[in-house]
Amino acid sequence: MFTLKHRIIGLVVGLIGGVVLLGWGFDLPLLKSGLMHGSSWMSVEASICFVCAGAALAILPQNTRANWQRWSVQVLAIIVFSIAALRIGDFWQHKMLHLSPFSQYLPAFKVYQFLSFNGAVSFVLSSSALWLLSWNRNLNRILAQGLVLIVLAIAGLSLSSSLFNTNLLASLIWPSTLMSLPSGLTFLLLGSGLLMVHPTVGLMRPITNQALGGVMARRLLPWAIVLPILMGWLIYSGSERFRLYNHSFSHALGVSGMIGSLTLLIWVNARSLNRVSHHLQKTNQQLITFLESSTDGFIAINSAWRYTYINAHAERLLQCDRTQLLGKVVWQVYPDLVNTIAESECKRAIAERVPVTFEMNYEPLELEIEVHVFPTGDGLTIYFRDISEQKRSQRVLQQLNELLENRVNERTAALLASNQQLQVSQNRLALAQNVSSIGSWEYELESDKITWSAETFHIFGCDQVNGEPDYPALLQLYLPEDAVRLDRAVQHTIASGEGYRLDLQIYGSNGAPRWIEGTGEAIRNAVGVVERLIGTVQDITERKQLEAQLRLQAERERLLGSMVQRIHESLDHNTVLWAIVSEVRELLATNRVLIYQLQPSGAGQIVIEAVQPNCESLLNRVIHDPCFATNKAAAYQNGRVVGIADIYQANLVPCYISLLETMQVRANLVVPILIRQQTPSPALADADRSTNSSHTLWGLLIAHHCQAPRQ
Repeated sequence: MFTLKHRIIGLVVGLIGGVVLLGWGFDLPLLKSGLMHGSSWMSVEASICFVCAGAALAILPQNTRANWQRWSVQVLAIIVFSIAALRIGDFWQHKMLHLSPFSQYLPAFKVYQFLSFNGAVSFVLSSSALWLLSWNRNLNRILAQGLVLIVLAIAGLSLSSSLFNTNLLASLIWPSTLMSLPSGLTFLLLGSGLLMVHPTVGLMRPITNQALGGVMARRLLPWAIVLPILMGWLIYSGSERFRLYNHSFSHALGVSGMIGSLTLLIWVNARSLNRVSHHLQKTNQQLITFLESSTDGFIAINSAWRYTYINAHAERLLQCDRTQLLGKVVWQVYPDLVNTIAESECKRAIAERVPVTFEMNYEPLELEIEVHVFPTGDGLTIYFRDISEQKRSQRVLQQLNELLENRVNERTAALLASNQQLQVSQNRLALAQNVSSIGSWEYELESDKITWSAETFHIFGCDQVNGEPDYPALLQLYLPEDAVRLDRAVQHTIASGEGYRLDLQIYGSNGAPRWIEGTGEAIRNAVGVVERLIGTVQDITERKQLEAQLRLQAERERLLGSMVQRIHESLDHNTVLWAIVSEVRELLATNRVLIYQLQPSGAGQIVIEAVQPNCESLLNRVIHDPCFATNKAAAYQNGRVVGIADIYQANLVPCYISLLETMQVRANLVVPILIRQQTPSPALADADRSTNSSHTLWGLLIAHHCQAPRQ
């Protein structure tokens, strides 16, 4: 409440000094008296000192850190101190030192006034206080406050002298000089501002404290100043100024007035204290009621480690009579707490003034407790609760978790051992299932509310901001036939309590269908009625695609084997061969499939062909492949199958690439056609192509893809 007010007071003091200087400069009596009409004038030296002192007070921060601020305050304080000290020296030497420069340059100074002795002393003390306050030290602050109190006393005595028309108090030590009324009032302002620089330390602390003593001091102090002045003025005015009554009556009136005023003041403050005391008692009773009804144990310990309060729950937990513990030292009552975490943490809380929290197992009482320790002004407050049951539950949960992990590990090991015999594609599928994310859902039947996990939103491609759909909107997310299947399964689960597991198709975020595996289980209430459903959804699109690819691959292998077998058995039937190449072209979805029969000359002829209209026909064309005779015959004789996804990326010899380009081939698949024959084929004798005594290379089944590379 006192923050920065000293700066405002400093500006006011400097302004008063400046106004008086203007009055002397322009010979204006009203300004010379500090705008107090009819009062004595403030001297030029006093106005200069007030300007400097006010400026120093205005720039003086509560915590001086900037050097320029400290130096500025010190320079201004030295100026004030020098003027006042020289004037005091002049008084003691009974001569006048004309210090003011204004008398030489401003002819308006017709009446030149110097500092009074009391004013000079007050400025010496005030400038010394400013110097001390410019250093950020507590001792300096206390000394400065002491000097300021002397200044306030001198100003108060001066004002009393002006009020009661006497020279004794105003002259104080040097009876030849008096302090003017404007100077006295300005000194009161200056002293008040100096005290407000650090209002919460030193001599000001008892008054500015927010405790009850500070509140009462701030209430009583104004009356302690005003009442004596008021009663003195009434006595003086009635007996001396207006002659309303004699001295005896005035003294009796003063005594009676002081007694009545002090009695009224005591009554008012007693009433305030009673209200405060009643409020404190009520608050204390509420606090005690709260602590006694608390489910936490509460203990208060003073700085000597003695119990000062124990609530009922702490008494039950500690299994003791709290009346027997109050006033006793903690470590004497519970010596087994010495050298434990309780002692170290409590002492740390007091030493570092920080709250601490810890858990401990107190074996004598078979208690596991959680403790919160808070430092207070004169000791510690300790809250603690019994967490034994919680710890036991945690241990049971940990054991169950470990048991569950062991079971999972055992099953995982068994699954891994059995999966080692599966094909690579099956391993990939299993891995995809293991790492795929699973969403969960819950359906409250009574409220018709569906709750999704975040992963469920992701699987369905829905935004969590829009919330979960209701049941009819949920069915719209599935393909129509699968929505019907899901609704039947849900209704059956609600009616019978039996769960379901379905592979369903939904519309993905891009509109394309996606596969999910959905499961659902019924949860019954206490009377056996199904009240809600819970389940999971898992995106199995990749698994379905992989399964389809495996089925397609198996079908292709079966069909190719069947076709080759039919070729083995039906070489003389062109109709059968043409049907085979047609089926192969449709199965492989390629541009051209043909049968290339080898000739004795080393060349070959395309005898059967199934080709799309947009591709060139090669039927009956005789092709001589120089690379074939030298490189490929032996490999095909041994049953080699060759697939080329892109002829330009397969590192083929240039002659072979050129041959394929003439036939518009970009990718091809070559399967050898072997016939059972005990003697070598005459057509291949020269080329050394029948090295197998039981199978002879008759020709090749070739699939061409002409438009682009093909996997």
